[in-house]
Amino acid sequence: MPNEDFVYDVVVVGAGNAGFAAVHAAREQGVTVGLLEKAPVESRGGNSALTGHLRFAYDNVEQLMDILGEQYKTDEVRSEFAKRLPQRTASELWDEIMLVTDGMTDQDLLKVHIAESYRTIAWLHSKGHDWVPSYEDATTGNIVHCEGMGYGLQERNFAICERDPGVTIHLPDRGARSITRRHGPGVWRRRHDVQRLGSVPREGSRVVKWWVRGQPGDAGPLPRPALG
Repeated sequence: MPNEDFVYDVVVVGAGNAGFAAVHAAREQGVTVGLLEKAPVESRGGNSALTGHLRFAYDNVEQLMDILGEQYKTDEVRSEFAKRLPQRTASELWDEIMLVTDGMTDQDLLKVHIAESYRTIAWLHSKGHDWVPSYEDATTGNIVHCEGMGYGLQERNFAICERDPGVTIHLPDRGARSITRRHGPGVWRRRHDVQRLGSVPREGSRVVKWWVRGQPGDAGPLPRPALG
C-alpha cells in the first residue's frame, strides 16, 4: 500500500519508550494514533531497548510491592526489600542523578522527573509492565528493574500497540505515502521519511550536534526543517 493515505487524531514520531508513553496517554483520551518509526523491525526499540534501569524515588516497601509481577509479591521479597533499601528519597535520587551526570542535568526538568517518577512507574505498570526484584548490581541504587530490562519493555510496548485497533505503527517496510493530522492549526502532511527526534543539545539557539549512542536508527543528524 505504498500510495495509501492515513488519517489520525495524533501522530507520534519515534517508537522509543517516550514515544510509546505518548501513544498510551493519547489512547487514554480515546483518539486514534499513528506511530512513525524509521528503524526496521530487526532494530526497532531505539535506545530505550538498551535501558538497564529506570530510576525513581519511592517512600516505602509497599510501593515497590505494588509494581511487581504477581509471582514476586511474597513475604520473602518484602523482607529482602526492607533489609536492602526500604525507601529511596527524592533527595537521594536528586544527588544520585546529579552525581552520574556531573551536575549537568537541567535542574528544572530534574525536579519534575523526581516528583513524577514513582507515579510514572506505577502508570507504566498499569499498562502491562511489571517490575522484578534485582539485587545483582547495587551500584545502580536500584533493587528492582523492569521485567526483561529495556528490550522487554519495548517488546511489550510494541505488542500492546499492535493489539490496539486505535494505533497504527508505521515502519520503513510498512510506509505510508503521507500522514494527516486532523486537529490543530491547519493540516500537517509530510512524506513518510521521518527522522527520530530526541534530546537536542543547544548552544544559545543554535544546534551544536545531535548524535545518539545506541541502535542504528538512533544515530544521525537532526534535520534542520524539524527545528521549526
